[in-house]
Amino acid sequence: PGLAGAPILDDADRLVGVSGGGLRDGTLARSWGFPWTALALQPIDLPATQAALDRLATLDLAQSFGFAGTHPIPPDGDGGFLYYTVHVVDEQDAPIADAAITLSYPHGYEVHRSDADGFYVFWLPKGMDYSESVLLVEAADYQMVSRPLDAQLGNVTVDRFQLVSTRPTPTATPSPTPSPSATATPADEGNGALPDGESCEFAYLILDSTSFAPIVRARIVTTLAGRIDVGASDSLGFYRSRLPCADPENASLQVLVTQPGYAPHDQTVALVGETKEILLTALATPTPTATATPNATPTATRTATPTPCASTINPYTLTARQRAGVACPAQGWVPSRIVEVQEFEGGFMIVFDDPANDNFQEPGKQRKSYLLANDGRAWRVYFESDDIPQLTSPDPNEWYTCEPQPGMNPAESGVPWRRFGLIWCTYPQIRTAFGRALGDEVTTDASFQSYYQGRVFQLAGDEGVYIIYLDADDETIDDRYLTGTWELRSTTGTTPRGTAPTPTRAGGARFQPEVEIVCNDTKGQVWFSGTVTENGKPVNGYRVLFKSTKVPGDEPATDPVVTGPSAQHRDWAPGYYEHFVDIYAATASPKSLQIWITDSNWRKVSADAYWQTDGGSGKCNKAVINFTTD
Repeated sequence: PGLAGAPILDDADRLVGVSGGGLRDGTLARSWGFPWTALALQPIDLPATQAALDRLATLDLAQSFGFAGTHPIPPDGDGGFLYYTVHVVDEQDAPIADAAITLSYPHGYEVHRSDADGFYVFWLPKGMDYSESVLLVEAADYQMVSRPLDAQLGNVTVDRFQLVSTRPTPTATPSPTPSPSATATPADEGNGALPDGESCEFAYLILDSTSFAPIVRARIVTTLAGRIDVGASDSLGFYRSRLPCADPENASLQVLVTQPGYAPHDQTVALVGETKEILLTALATPTPTATATPNATPTATRTATPTPCASTINPYTLTARQRAGVACPAQGWVPSRIVEVQEFEGGFMIVFDDPANDNFQEPGKQRKSYLLANDGRAWRVYFESDDIPQLTSPDPNEWYTCEPQPGMNPAESGVPWRRFGLIWCTYPQIRTAFGRALGDEVTTDASFQSYYQGRVFQLAGDEGVYIIYLDADDETIDDRYLTGTWELRSTTGTTPRGTAPTPTRAGGARFQPEVEIVCNDTKGQVWFSGTVTENGKPVNGYRVLFKSTKVPGDEPATDPVVTGPSAQHRDWAPGYYEHFVDIYAATASPKSLQIWITDSNWRKVSADAYWQTDGGSGKCNKAVINFTTD
């Protein structure tokens, strides 16, 4: 086990098959083989595979083989792992197969299934902080059970989960003959396929229990009759989804919410068609003690990010939500560093020079590039060495990685070259997101602050502060390719990027608003929607923002929404958008709002729209606000 993909040879050293192995279905001692004649080959993503192999080559040999299977298997000894076994049984101690076992981390989760004997085995890396990890076990027709993980690690050999059945218990009657109606219970019927269209919709609002501020990117795991939905709260702390269910009127579900810095929240909620407000309690900040450690030995080994942060540096005055998203500072503030920036149809790319500020001329150094797409996605990419022809050749014709355009620069060809061109050509998903280059690279300088899960920077002469949230540790240089999201905060209310702003509020604006008040809102919320059209055609990529007219300045109340379909809103029509103001219309107070749009470079391109909401159930709490050049 653990050597999946190894060749199987016969006694004449002829290839006859390929092995499979690992922790299949939670067992340790199971291997299998696939006959060579039964296999089919298909292309692989060479850059991604090569990156994985290169990273594997830097590991200890024993660790490399430990990760060669379906799941990590320790080599001889403990191999730096904790052995943790889950056993799922019913009230009669009979094993429950195919139970869903969800292990949540502060920044992720994994879902597995128990085997035929009710077991699943975890190998968990030592040295990690499991204080906020929660294990959740659920099976169809059983009540869900959850418990914190850190209390169990090292204390139990097998962690036993005994599930209680939710099937109705027959009531004893004087008659020895069961009535025909007792031969098939609703629970029995629920084991079959659900009728088409029967599903349960649910929605949550995740808030801080003290400030009642929305909690962004909280991890939400919802289980219903053995089915699992996993998602994250949006910029308003809101999350909505649905799961199949047999009885939408009477169904209840189990929800587990986790967020770094907060205690996990686990509860059963009834589905009655309303948004459930869930309050998370912040973890108490431990007070450090002055314990003497005269023999402490310094070590260069990186450890897990401390909680609370060892450094409280906050040069860009990030909010609590923003600081939680980027985690702790990884180093001190850098007031100036040379950067290169290039604009694209779908965003822009920026690379930071090394601390020597040698203007990118010295090869062989690892310089991080950050890619910010207009749809809110972000990437961090670096290459093992800068000593490559695209960056070192004196011949500009060799600076192209793909689609070479001899005698033309990116401003003329639309094809990036050198570092950004190498990224653009290597990763198809990035190429699709960013489109063609709009110009050449521009050298400037920027200040920045590095965090363990992101970076915040401000370009010279810009009023905007860019905040990048990454899905993994940005200081782990072994990870060449990281994904995430980003947002921009304006420090003065002026346009953060691009040329001079156009803060027009009347006829000189490019787009003019058209406001229609709607009084038959069925969502029970305060919201507005609309379409942006240019010359009679819907247009995508415009940012829609709003604020209260009672708040001075032009700082928007929330993150913008972007017109048109995207990864978050695949069902939106071209040019369409929706913006939610209050989750509960019934308790919302009347508001006076100012709405406007910007282009992808945050330049304001519209006159302001104004809308007065009513608040309260059954009133005029929706508006259709279109922006048009007609």
